Amino acid sequence: MRAPRGAMPLLVAAAATVFTGCAHRPGPGVPAGSAPAGNLAAVADPGIDYRDPARVCQGFAAALYRRDTTSDRGPTGAYRRAAAAYGSVELIAAVAGQPDGRDPDWGQWAAHRAVADPTASGLSVGDGQPADTSVDAYRAAVVTVTPIGRDGWRGPTARTTVYCTLRASDGRWRVAGYNLGAAPPAEATP
Repeated sequence: MRAPRGAMPLLVAAAATVFTGCAHRPGPGVPAGSAPAGNLAAVADPGIDYRDPARVCQGFAAALYRRDTTSDRGPTGAYRRAAAAYGSVELIAAVAGQPDGRDPDWGQWAAHRAVADPTASGLSVGDGQPADTSVDAYRAAVVTVTPIGRDGWRGPTARTTVYCTLRASDGRWRVAGYNLGAAPPAEATP
């Protein structure tokens, strides 16, 4: 599993790498193809309780890898949608300023008109996690995704961990930054 291209400067700047969470299979949220390439505005996923930082991280993680090659203009569509639906104002601004990126898998996915509808579940990393405050929280989610082509093609299943740094404003949590890491073995996740 790769980070969306163009995301690397943001990933390097993102903070915190240890967190906790609970299982969640996100609903459709923001549909594929709906995030513009330029200016982004915050939107809400009606299936997410923004008062729960674990749910916000899991929703963000799944949205980061939810793609539809027939409606997305390119591989960064999911990245932009994830930021718009779950990101803080600062994350949205950083993503809006990123150029469209490249993904070595996009060509193959597009040739098969593939769609990816990932699942995300919370990951507890134990005592290494910083304590939450009233405005900062840290969570992690394991994302599992298999691209499926409209022609019957199935790409390889990939798993990754998304570590979220979240900030609260008016009692609602948003992802302020994130890092990607290797997912634990399948039997180690809840």
